[in-house]
Amino acid sequence: MRRVAFYISGHGLGHAVRVVEVMNALKEADPSLKFFIRTTAPGWIFDLNLVGEGAVEEINLDVGAVQQTSLWIDKEETRRRWQKTEERWEEILVREMTFIKREKIDLVFGDIPPLAFRIASMVSLPSVAMGNFGWDWIYEPWIEEIPDFRKLVETIREDYSRASLLLRLPANEPMACFRTVEDIPLVARRASKDRTTVRRELGVAEGERVVLLAFPRSDEKFIPWDFLREMEGMIFLSPFPGSRCERVYPFPGERICFPDLVSGSDVVLSKPGYGIVAECYVNQTPVLYVMRDDFRECDLLVQWMRKHMVCEPLQREDFFSGKWEEPVQLLLSKSDNWSSLPTDGARVAANRILQMLGGRG
Repeated sequence: MRRVAFYISGHGLGHAVRVVEVMNALKEADPSLKFFIRTTAPGWIFDLNLVGEGAVEEINLDVGAVQQTSLWIDKEETRRRWQKTEERWEEILVREMTFIKREKIDLVFGDIPPLAFRIASMVSLPSVAMGNFGWDWIYEPWIEEIPDFRKLVETIREDYSRASLLLRLPANEPMACFRTVEDIPLVARRASKDRTTVRRELGVAEGERVVLLAFPRSDEKFIPWDFLREMEGMIFLSPFPGSRCERVYPFPGERICFPDLVSGSDVVLSKPGYGIVAECYVNQTPVLYVMRDDFRECDLLVQWMRKHMVCEPLQREDFFSGKWEEPVQLLLSKSDNWSSLPTDGARVAANRILQMLGGRG
């Protein structure tokens, strides 16, 4: 029985969601594999999406980018938390090396905490990274404002250079500090139900347009609810508990999974993030996006979206003031502009991991 340790950044949900897709592809190819998941991402992601079992333990190896809401990054708090993490690095390294030896881990997979690759190299294990950006690249433009990030960026790049292999996802920065890089297709969840079925289960009337609000609960205070009630012919799917009112339907819990909601919607409104962009692409749902500050990945994703799928920006001031109707209608009126890209990145990644484990891929 081969054993893989998965170290996953807890920043947002996109890292965890796409790693679960790779894990599911691995299980399909080799059901005997045993998984150990080490992350600060919420456990329900794995409960709802992982096929089979995985031992999940809350382990913090990186900080990501601290955000009080999905639209604002707190750079100073990010620096402070990294400082506290650095103070515990020796303790973390000893703990994780002990864990790896105790559980007889065969390979380390990281998306994309830098320390995962340092740990793997210290116990002479192969390690696989996956991502479309590195945290060094995210922090680099912050150095001018907060010089302490310079040393951190250098340390992260050194740790990334220890990875045996990077599986680089689309919409990427160069990720030049990785020594061996292989590009793979999108990794994303597909809907399990067709659009008509989802809309029937939601109770959406024929002719109504569905806008999915893909925001974390921290953003509830920014939603201009009064304006939504005035948009005739539109239904809004909301992640916020207790938001049921005219034209606003809360997510139906586990009854309909999130990729099905994406597929059943006419428009997804969100900030640009890899997970939601990839899921909208594979399910061919247009995106109305609101930019967030100080996070370089947004620009990468917007460039990619404009080239490969149907999307439109919603200006920040219009988002807050409820001026959504015109941009939504503009997006709905656009002709199809979907490219045809491979979307089997999870299978490709799984096969490559199996090769490194010494199995057939």
